[in-house]
Amino acid sequence: MKSTIAKAYRLLKSITETAVEDDLIKRKPCRIKDAGKERAAERRIATVDQVDALADNIGPAGVSWSTSARRALPAPKSWPGSAAGTSTSMR
Repeated sequence: MKSTIAKAYRLLKSITETAVEDDLIKRKPCRIKDAGKERAAERRIATVDQVDALADNIGPAGVSWSTSARRALPAPKSWPGSAAGTSTSMR
């Protein structure tokens, strides 16, 4: 919601700046410092135990995967610094 508000403020500010340049209004009404700046909340990172629990419980219904196969895919994606999707694109 906050990012939507910031985007709306930036749009309004841009419109009013154009209106000032075109001499339609005398001064910019949008003067709140950093009002158009988006502040994303920091995302939580899964712990090793959470990744292990996920690895132990994934797999299609009715398919019996070996423990090593179930655990192989989530681990590389969850390692710090790894790019998302790298584990599925590696050969």
